[in-house]
Amino acid sequence: MQNKILIIGVDGGATKVVAHVVTVDEAGFYELGKSVAQRQYQDYPGYDRQFKPVPLPAQLADLQKGFEPTDEEMKQSSAYIQAFADVIREIAESENQYHVLIGMGMPGLKTNDKRGIAALANGPRMPHFCDLLEEKLEKLDVHLVSPVHKLGSDADYCGMGETFALDGSFRNVNNAYYLGGGTGVADAMVLNGHLLAFDDAKPWIAKTWEFKSSGGYSLERYISAKGVQFLYGESIGISTEELDKKGVYGQQILEMAQKGDHKAAETIAMVSGHLAKLLFERMSTLYSGWQSSFEFINETKTLDPQHPFKGTLLDRIVIGQRLGDWLGLDAGAKMLLEPLKSQLETFILSSGEEEFIQHYLSGNKLKKGLIKLSSLRAAPALGAGADAFLNYQKKSTC
Repeated sequence: MQNKILIIGVDGGATKVVAHVVTVDEAGFYELGKSVAQRQYQDYPGYDRQFKPVPLPAQLADLQKGFEPTDEEMKQSSAYIQAFADVIREIAESENQYHVLIGMGMPGLKTNDKRGIAALANGPRMPHFCDLLEEKLEKLDVHLVSPVHKLGSDADYCGMGETFALDGSFRNVNNAYYLGGGTGVADAMVLNGHLLAFDDAKPWIAKTWEFKSSGGYSLERYISAKGVQFLYGESIGISTEELDKKGVYGQQILEMAQKGDHKAAETIAMVSGHLAKLLFERMSTLYSGWQSSFEFINETKTLDPQHPFKGTLLDRIVIGQRLGDWLGLDAGAKMLLEPLKSQLETFILSSGEEEFIQHYLSGNKLKKGLIKLSSLRAAPALGAGADAFLNYQKKSTC
């Protein structure tokens, strides 16, 4: 069946969209094909570099009463939709196949029909996203073998990618947590050998972006690649736009910290501290239930300290995307990973839970292999393609 259609996995971020061909073999393992296309939203007419999202608390409040996007959001979303259409068409052209099956992931809270964006911290709300994209694709002579069944979570698709790829970090593991850090943050987990979406566990566990940091921002600001750049710029009084022009991104800030730059070192120290606190929250919530480790961006949010997986001990913590890449660098290992491990060890020892301590530590050090860096940068696109194909197979056999 797969040979009759072209599967395209699309990973939509806050600044760009990337599309890959996705293939599946007879054993059910998914791989990325050779064709890949990428577009930056800022390269399109109508994109406003100074666009300010509706404040997140206001977006969350609008969810309860219904909303229509603002004129500014409509203009900004036109760049997103055109960029998505262009990468899909480019892949179709390169493969000489215009009958395609699309899986798409994007950050943000989805509409009830799962085909639009109802709340997004770093961009415009787009409640009619899939409808508008499908209209655009039809005009470009790209024909869908099936409508987009949902606009998935980039975080969930990271988990699916790590599960269905032959070398995925969620393979052959019973309990694992995944943290991907790029423009935003992606959370995924495997419990009792099965993927469990954070949306399906939301009564008792929260996504990283929902937590409020000690500085008052979403925790996403402290552990995403874009957030690190923002924090450093704030400390020296320079905007992220200026840092972009100077070519100063997360990797450069890490290297500056290693060379002794005081402000860069302070920024990286904040990142390692918040990252250690987040990982410990994941470990302790799974084992003991919610311990009120963080406040929430939505001040009315609460979590149930009881859940069906209490007592769970993680076999693996996976860190991926750009954050995983950084930790694999010499500067990242020295300035970020080692301090993170040290702080995490302190948190674990302070828990007082003997079983918990014995599982995670050997002596006073984290057990070898607990933290794994993922090299599967395109996990969300692969996961999106896999989800689309599995859904298509299910519908075809009904």
